[in-house]
Amino acid sequence: MSWEYRKERGQMWNRHLNKTAGAQKGRTKAGNSSHNSRDTQRSSHSSSYDSQVSSSSLSHASRDTEEFSSSSSDDSRDTQRYSSQIGQDHPILGDIALAAAVATAREDHREFLWYGVWTIVIKDHMFYRCNTSTTACNLVPQYVLQREYDPSSDESTAEGKPKREWVIPDFVLVLQRLHLSSIGPATITRQKVVMIVEIKPIRPKHVRFPRTPFTPIYPQVRKQALFAFASNPTLNTIGFIIAIGDIWKYGEIRRPMDQLLSSWSEAKDPSWSPEKLKMTIRIPCYLQKLSEHKCFFNLMDRSGKSAVAFQYIADRIKERESDFWGLSIQQPTRR
Repeated sequence: MSWEYRKERGQMWNRHLNKTAGAQKGRTKAGNSSHNSRDTQRSSHSSSYDSQVSSSSLSHASRDTEEFSSSSSDDSRDTQRYSSQIGQDHPILGDIALAAAVATAREDHREFLWYGVWTIVIKDHMFYRCNTSTTACNLVPQYVLQREYDPSSDESTAEGKPKREWVIPDFVLVLQRLHLSSIGPATITRQKVVMIVEIKPIRPKHVRFPRTPFTPIYPQVRKQALFAFASNPTLNTIGFIIAIGDIWKYGEIRRPMDQLLSSWSEAKDPSWSPEKLKMTIRIPCYLQKLSEHKCFFNLMDRSGKSAVAFQYIADRIKERESDFWGLSIQQPTRR
């Protein structure tokens, strides 16, 4: 899908939004006035679900499990660079394939239907035009993250053969360095997982979480991140997206101290858990501000905040992995 085509579709959609702006504002005002009654609703629909999670409870949860990572200068730069795009023409709202995928997934309670939604989002609206002449940026489903450890010190093991364990995220974003040959097929010389995507369907049980529905999924994502770190010594920070239907959030996990990671790799205690490692969920400050301190977004938000967040996340990961990627990073204009 070319950028020109997406832009044309976005312009058509924007003209439609302008015609309905008055009605949209009226609905927004009515929605705000009924905020106090929303906690009694128990609908699995994403729009009502979004309104049921209060900002105060999410902020409380963030203090328990999250940190907000950004310097004041970075935050000012990001606000200047990205926030001016809120409310502008965004192709994501005019993507007919995405709209159809979301509508289909909302009518069902099964997880697999959301895979198509997030494949379109990440490939067409987040990491588009991200391949170089030698590096591919691919979204891979059911990617196996594995580690090996030596059980030879275990007295119950006679031969001490290396053992393997693995986890399988729904998707990963992987960078792959290629060697191209005119006389044979291309070969992968190096690859690196830079983002994990974990998807859950919208179900009524998600509105029963007392703070944020994303918190119970953190242990699963932490374990997946730990396997990614164990399999790649050059990976220092990994991003993740947790999506519950079309409600989503982004965070980052930094590599634990090497000695702790090593001790985990050699652990024999069945009761040992990755939770014993201090792996804080970090939310970029700009995304906290953009989401009005909720730290999550509605995918099809009419203001275009998801589209702005996607661009910010993509630029952030590109900058962090610029040495591997080989992309020229656009620097923000300072005023």
